[in-house]
Amino acid sequence: MEWGYHGVGASWMGWAPFTKNTFVHAKHTGNPEPGQLNINTANAGVIMNFCHGIGQVLADRIVAARGMHDPFQSWRGLRDRVPMIGAVKLDEIKQRFRL
Repeated sequence: MEWGYHGVGASWMGWAPFTKNTFVHAKHTGNPEPGQLNINTANAGVIMNFCHGIGQVLADRIVAARGMHDPFQSWRGLRDRVPMIGAVKLDEIKQRFRL
């Protein structure tokens, strides 16, 4: 089961499982456990807020690369398909997300 911070507008409902109809708010105030969020399902706002050093452009590239191809099967696949991801950024992503 995948978990995320759910919110509607500015009111927070807290941590709960993702569902098909869940709106994931881009703002967040805490840190999830490492590896709790899936890089293949996170939107650009979640990627930016949970991963230090990733801005709008890189987060959008990750989401776009995932949308144009199959989900990422490996961390190397992520690095190969998304420009601007080097070893340092990849390590940061691997600490926060899972495949």
